[in-house]
Amino acid sequence: PYCPFCVRAKTPRKHNRRHHQPRPETSFGETITADHAYAHCEELEGITGDLDILVVSDLWSKFLGVYPLKGKAAKFTKQALAHHAGTDKIKRAYSDNAREIRKPVMDIWNGTTVHDTSCPGVPQTNSIAEGKVKRMVNGTRVTLPTAGLPHCYWPLAAQCYAHHYNVKGKTGTSPWEKRHEGPFHGECFPFGCLVDFIPSPIYRGKTTTSDATDEAKESTGAQSSGNASTATSVRKEQKKFDTNMTPGVFLGYKLHSRHAWHGEYYVAKLDEFARVNLHVSARSSEHSNIRIQTVREVRM
Repeated sequence: PYCPFCVRAKTPRKHNRRHHQPRPETSFGETITADHAYAHCEELEGITGDLDILVVSDLWSKFLGVYPLKGKAAKFTKQALAHHAGTDKIKRAYSDNAREIRKPVMDIWNGTTVHDTSCPGVPQTNSIAEGKVKRMVNGTRVTLPTAGLPHCYWPLAAQCYAHHYNVKGKTGTSPWEKRHEGPFHGECFPFGCLVDFIPSPIYRGKTTTSDATDEAKESTGAQSSGNASTATSVRKEQKKFDTNMTPGVFLGYKLHSRHAWHGEYYVAKLDEFARVNLHVSARSSEHSNIRIQTVREVRM
């Protein structure tokens, strides 16, 4: 058993057992975890132009923050961490040793936040953060097909799933109630469901570029394609006795810093989906005419 050749050939890695009982957290921000998940290919570019995602979790409240990012650069991670914390103080952060997380933690809180890191190359030592990423991925995988939307809607689906998780929780007091000291007062609409909403004033009465171009052709009898400037100027004026609300597809919640909610939802008009490819592999470029509106009046 002490043969040096046997020892070198058969020595396994150390077991990842917990060697101490961690001190339980008592408030939000005592310990957070952060980890990235990468799409790795342009085919999975989100409808918002995002390729990567940052998952942040608070150990005390179990509050989950999901942030689609344009890339894994430190500046994008810094914006996401600042949005997640808001005015709350983060005392300790735990992550892998990635520079794109390490540098923003130092920059945002001016070195006052303790940043512990896992053992490089051993994901088991970062199991809590890895588990949160897995939860987010699995939740998004379920959310997209139930909504009937392509994979390019993953940024919106992931954030909507995280919000529903925070609001509902698993058992007992929800993460939302722990952090905000009160229940969520909005509606929990399923992602991708059919809703009625009052369109945003900046979009109300406007048509999509493709629809406007078709109308311009019919009115002028032109055989060639119309230009974008003429097309976007065509409007469908609301008639006197038209209803205020229009059918739409629910796409999530607008959350401000510290995950504060001001009664705003993300919605897109239903008729904008009539001419787009809804296959699961449809790319984001095929959905460029889908205009995501921020509105306050939504009914299911």
